[in-house]
Amino acid sequence: MNGRPKAHSARWSRPLTVWLVLAAFSLPLAAQRTTRITGPQLLDMIERGQYSRAEKILKQQIDRQSQGQAAGKARGRILYLYGHVLQQQFRYGEAEPYLRAALELEPGRVGWMEVLAEGLLRQGRCSAAMVELDKAWTLDPQPRFRFNIAMCALNTGDLERAERELRQLVAAGNPQPQTLFKLGALLADQGKDEEALELLRRAVAGDAANVEAQFALGLAEARAGNHSAAAAAFRQVRQTVPGHAGAAYNLGRTLARLGQREESRKMLVEFQELSKKDDLIENHQQYIQLNATNPDSRVALAKLLLEVGRISEAVEQLEAARRLDPQRAEVYRLLTQGYLLLGRNAEAQQADGFAAQLEP
Repeated sequence: MNGRPKAHSARWSRPLTVWLVLAAFSLPLAAQRTTRITGPQLLDMIERGQYSRAEKILKQQIDRQSQGQAAGKARGRILYLYGHVLQQQFRYGEAEPYLRAALELEPGRVGWMEVLAEGLLRQGRCSAAMVELDKAWTLDPQPRFRFNIAMCALNTGDLERAERELRQLVAAGNPQPQTLFKLGALLADQGKDEEALELLRRAVAGDAANVEAQFALGLAEARAGNHSAAAAAFRQVRQTVPGHAGAAYNLGRTLARLGQREESRKMLVEFQELSKKDDLIENHQQYIQLNATNPDSRVALAKLLLEVGRISEAVEQLEAARRLDPQRAEVYRLLTQGYLLLGRNAEAQQADGFAAQLEP
């Protein structure tokens, strides 16, 4: 329980304002031919999260354009928007061909490359995502492209490139808390504790809600001999996730070093109770190995992992359950919780909005 949090799980960073660049146009609704939907109205519909309705309208327009041989730019924008609304409903595989077709018609659209790369990453296709991100970075060197390139590099095991990209972001000034956390965790894994500690402190100062960053900071403070600071970090983790077994264990050890023997003993007893769930978690994991396509077992495992503070593992199980059962609102509610605990606020907002659409 004194290991560092994983440094290689994928993250995605992009602005909340999506790339919805579209010239005004009129679209007839199937149910009411006299009604016209303008481009701005459609964009407003998408911004409000009315994806199913927007999907139907856009599909009708794509079919109509195919029959009429629409001009390249107009068709490219419709194809892009259709791909975008599919992705917003977590249908990444369905969205990909439409996004690629849109980029064939307008190959210089950096924002469209970014959206395509996001979908590829969510499918676990990190190398393909990096190709699109490299293209986008060449055309428009935005910091978020570099961060996402670093996350792809982490996920493919290219730690050297990941560190290089993250260091360049930090050196450029005003790095985001996630950048500081990911670089700090990576350096901590390499034993570069002094540099890692500074980065993790800054990361937590910028986003105290990130449980993994708080836990990593506690471990780094403990290794540096800053036991009071370490105890404070572990207490903060437990305040957010009371069942966090790793925080309980490390807090108990840290309190012992501070001479607080009685509280240390109580905390380690509590850890022993919390760690009893490890056997149950292992049983679920073994079951999933034999029944990989059962979403119920993955949801049950994810709930246990969330309870004990293994947030990244929980999110991985929930994302797998989402692929298996994409219309299950419970999965998106749990994903919202997991994403928030990881500081992935844009993804949490997306999952929360889609859960609301699925719930009666």
